[in-house]
Amino acid sequence: MSQESKHKYSIDVSDYYANYEDYYNRVRSFGCFSKDGTSYTITDKNTPRPWINMLYNDKFAAEISNTGFGHVVFGTFYNKVTRYHESELYLLRHPNEKRIMEVCDNITGYTFNIFNCNRMTCTVMPGCSVFEGEENEIKFTIKIFVPRNDYCECWLAEITDVSGKERNLTLNARQTWCFHVYLGGIGTPEPSINTVTELTEKGIYATADDVGRPFGTMYGGFTIDHCTNKFVTKKSEKTLITAKRLPEEYRDFNFTVANILSNVTLKPYETVRKAVTSAASTDKSDVIAATDKYQNTDTAEKELKAVLDFWKTQFSYNTCSLIDKNMERFLNTWLKYQLGLTYRYNRHSHNGGYRDVLQDSWGTMMISPEYGKERFLEALTYCYYDGHSMRLYDTYLGQKANDAVFIDCPLWAPNTAAQYVKETGDYEFLNIKLKYYDNETEETVEEHLWKMCEFAYLNRGVNGLVSMLDGDWLDGLSYINQNGTATSAWATMEAFWAQNILAELEEALGNIEKAQTLRKRSAEYKEIVNKVAWDGNWYVYGFKSDGMPIGSSKCLEGKIFLNPQTWAIFTGIENDPDRIKRIYRSIHTYLSTVYGPLLNYPPYVNDTSCGRISAQMPGSFANGAVYIHAGTFKVFADIAAGKNDEAYDTFMRLLPNHIDNPDMRRTSEPWTTGNVHFGPDNPRFGMNMFSWFTASPAWLIHGGFEKILGVEAGLDGLHICPHVPEDWKEYSVRRLYRGREFDLTFRRGEEKGIYSDGKLIAKDVIPVNTPFTKLEIIY
Repeated sequence: MSQESKHKYSIDVSDYYANYEDYYNRVRSFGCFSKDGTSYTITDKNTPRPWINMLYNDKFAAEISNTGFGHVVFGTFYNKVTRYHESELYLLRHPNEKRIMEVCDNITGYTFNIFNCNRMTCTVMPGCSVFEGEENEIKFTIKIFVPRNDYCECWLAEITDVSGKERNLTLNARQTWCFHVYLGGIGTPEPSINTVTELTEKGIYATADDVGRPFGTMYGGFTIDHCTNKFVTKKSEKTLITAKRLPEEYRDFNFTVANILSNVTLKPYETVRKAVTSAASTDKSDVIAATDKYQNTDTAEKELKAVLDFWKTQFSYNTCSLIDKNMERFLNTWLKYQLGLTYRYNRHSHNGGYRDVLQDSWGTMMISPEYGKERFLEALTYCYYDGHSMRLYDTYLGQKANDAVFIDCPLWAPNTAAQYVKETGDYEFLNIKLKYYDNETEETVEEHLWKMCEFAYLNRGVNGLVSMLDGDWLDGLSYINQNGTATSAWATMEAFWAQNILAELEEALGNIEKAQTLRKRSAEYKEIVNKVAWDGNWYVYGFKSDGMPIGSSKCLEGKIFLNPQTWAIFTGIENDPDRIKRIYRSIHTYLSTVYGPLLNYPPYVNDTSCGRISAQMPGSFANGAVYIHAGTFKVFADIAAGKNDEAYDTFMRLLPNHIDNPDMRRTSEPWTTGNVHFGPDNPRFGMNMFSWFTASPAWLIHGGFEKILGVEAGLDGLHICPHVPEDWKEYSVRRLYRGREFDLTFRRGEEKGIYSDGKLIAKDVIPVNTPFTKLEIIY
């Protein structure tokens, strides 16, 4: 089944378009994926908005659009090296800093910018963006990448004469430095106060000295193999501290514009290569090492190949071959690459959202358990001795960033810990001792997890539901807890889920008494939720401090919320077939759209009692929009409810390039999932608000491989339970599990089970110590 074919759950979207022109625009495409799905070539540069690729290692990252826009950062996205718009602190939509690589014909004076040519394509791939084209009888290729371990971005350019005559050219590489320095804690970074530049024969180096900041100095370098001119700087008399408050048209005068020029003489049909390096760090030696290293174009070429090989190797673990090639390309490549970014840089900031770190780590555990382990253990050290965690912690300076107590934050931890143990079989991981943020006492990972679950159990309201405290997953509802008595039915479901996962680990460790206590508490949660939170056709979200429900049929606005419905089903809080049927009828009636399920409906317009969500524009963010992360939970619910075809349909609609949400409607990149699509009460219905930074990749990877394709790591082996669409007759999965790679071929048939060379070896679990790795599954 190709992505172009309509699935039976697809909806005719023609009613959503007012005229033929709109209908035509919705099917306009600006490029296509390669045959193997590992790259995307943009053939029409006039995309609805800049389409961004993210290039990164553990130290340095670069945002680059299909026309060269975007900034570079190091350490954290708040350490900006090049100029950017304030909206770019979080929303990757309209970057305003442009990379410049101009080619000037010194005889005719004709000049063009490689990144802005009409005859240009941009090929996006994990680790690199490639610009190719021809202008003024000059062919060019420029490859931009971030090396594996250095504090820099590299531009590797090839210029070829196709005129058949000798050419004298000047190459001009230019960028605008801002050196926005991270302040620490919560707040906006400020521009550098004093920037001193130094010209060398290779290019320009800069020292941005900010006395009194967390680190006093930032260093930058912008170099080429041979620089032929003086650099140019433009500065105003005003201090840069006030630059961001100036009107946009004056802002250029408050930054340092760095130009490096290199003269090139080309014989007929000759090709010349140049490497440009943009580096930055708080350590000058890092900058010098990076700029020196990549002056040699052969070195840069080798490093680029190593970068591409690195990502190819990373993506070779846990792959699939499917009838639906769109689902295949996202599971094999693009969701993994997006997850790699969020794992390293969280939510485009210096602050680690506690729940975000845990979910990104969970996703990473399936791809690279040892790598995913690092940030998970780090996160546990920001847990308090009583089991609660801070809302945000500083991943760069290692300090508290936001001490608000969101009840859900620590409850994501048991699932992440369990994933590591399942993938590796390393139970000693649970005995690693760590300190608490407010206590020097060292206790094991297992003891941390216990306290995290217990904190929720001990903090409940008079109705027995878990207290919301300062908030839960749905940040916009935090205002409802004005006097400390608001409760969350959804968070109670999360606590039920977390306790059951921890109970499984406790049983595996032989802690039977603890496991029994957890299961008893979970049974208590289940009884309370079904008694207090069931509204007749769906579950309420919670209750305000005054006892009034949120997400109830009694509400005029915010009548129904998606998360309590999906979590009730996939966690097992609800297993009554009649109630599940009612829930789905309610979801389909109120929340289903062609772009995925709405987070809630109707949006808040007049009801201001819920705080931030009430202030959000109808159909945006959490107020009646398609929140992709919440939509991923529905995939898990669909599978638990036995709705395999609907799970597949839900999954596909959450991907960025579903046929019902084409480029001109969605407007964002076709290779990375978004965070929010505007809802039907907004004139931008279907448009993606911003991309890349979301917890969705982790949930889609697990939902795709484990729930739909049916290959899930367990404590006792690989659990096999396919839930693919009815018309899928065959597919395959390669799964890395406890250091061994299993090659699994799935076929529909009568004699269901797991086979090796035609011999039945198991029903639905591949044992941990099985000698067989090449298996056939009949389903």
